[in-house]
Amino acid sequence: FRRKLWCKTKKGFERQRDFTKPSVESFIFDALIKSKLIKSDSELTEREYAKSGRTDKFVSSSGNVISLFLNVEPEKEKHLMSRLNGRLPKDIIVLGQAKVDNSFSARHQTIEREYHYFFETINMDIDKMKQAAKLLEGKHDFQNFCKFNPTYKKSGNVREIFLSEIEVLGAHDDGNCHLQFARLKIKGSGFLWHQVPTLIF
Repeated sequence: FRRKLWCKTKKGFERQRDFTKPSVESFIFDALIKSKLIKSDSELTEREYAKSGRTDKFVSSSGNVISLFLNVEPEKEKHLMSRLNGRLPKDIIVLGQAKVDNSFSARHQTIEREYHYFFETINMDIDKMKQAAKLLEGKHDFQNFCKFNPTYKKSGNVREIFLSEIEVLGAHDDGNCHLQFARLKIKGSGFLWHQVPTLIF
């Protein structure tokens, strides 16, 4: 499933361990259960549930992908999206669905991921920031630009950045204040845990 999220109220994508805080994942699991596509979220491991990415709280995302095995009658496949969207909040939308072979994983077979970060340009040297952003391109070991994760000992900390650039956007002027905004666009094979926020801050 390909999905879109545009919100500032959810507590990020990934379901929290204590199950008490709302997240995009918790709403998706609930919609799958209410649609009778799974009986409970305890089935997700055996159904090989996977996601191509996740977002932190107050972050919006578009085009994220999840994959899992579902037992659906052929004549009901075309109604899957409408069944799920009818049970999801308005700010979480399933955009598409596709059949894949048994070896497909949304996490491990994603070709690239893209991150946009918007910020004010006040008191910033944008030219130097553009030069610094370009230094990220290529294959690098980002061990010092992420949060520690034990799984990285096995998979490594090297990631390839295909594109890293800063673009100055339009200004906002309401008569009382004038704000100029810019965007960091970074595209890569994948990102380590908290890699992009660490690079930014």
